[in-house]
Amino acid sequence: MRRYWIACAALCTLCTPAVSETLRLLTVEYPPYFGESLENGGFVTDVVQETLIRAGYEVEIQFLPWRRALAIVRAGEADGIVGAYFTEERSEYLSYTDLVALNEEVFIRVQGDKFPYQSLTDLKDHVVGVLDGSAQHEDLVAQGFQTNTSTSFKQIFMKLGAERIDAMLIGRAVMNHMLVNNQELAPLRNAFETLEPAYSVGEFYTTISKKNSNADQIVAAFNAALAQMRADGSFEAILARHGQSS
Repeated sequence: MRRYWIACAALCTLCTPAVSETLRLLTVEYPPYFGESLENGGFVTDVVQETLIRAGYEVEIQFLPWRRALAIVRAGEADGIVGAYFTEERSEYLSYTDLVALNEEVFIRVQGDKFPYQSLTDLKDHVVGVLDGSAQHEDLVAQGFQTNTSTSFKQIFMKLGAERIDAMLIGRAVMNHMLVNNQELAPLRNAFETLEPAYSVGEFYTTISKKNSNADQIVAAFNAALAQMRADGSFEAILARHGQSS
């Protein structure tokens, strides 16, 4: 697995550790939020990078399959996750920062598929593709949905295009980005339709492993730096650089 390295070192007046600590954070391919080939790793990764610079930390970020990333952090072999949803189970081993970004999620299906769709209940007789290990998968299973998991969204798109599954759940921005920019998905760019309204709006947080003895200090420093960035306009400036807005 290739690594995307971000080396960050800066002095900071907000909760700066006495000795600069290097944090190893993990995330998943989920463009435009996070992506190994994107500028500064995607706009959420960029925000997290700058926030931790201000908080006085050095950062190493690695892109891995989601379930593997969670397992590594849970074992204390990495310091945290960039872009995790809150779940009660994860909160047992992760400390959460303040909210970083929102993710509107939608179901999509193949154009022309005639199964009726008026509400979520109509999907329960159909197989929905979802990311392995994700909070969304847990949520759908808890509601009685039939699911099929994959380790990447590209795999889920391919399954849906081949009609091996009936629908998939994905962030609206991620769907748009991948279908436009991923050349392997080019034959599928006009193959799908979105089932409205949106399923949910998810919340992305940075999380720090509770096995890091400085977890509370790191979260406090991150939150203080993030609040400062929102106040001085640098948060919006990063989003604008990536063609995004809050």
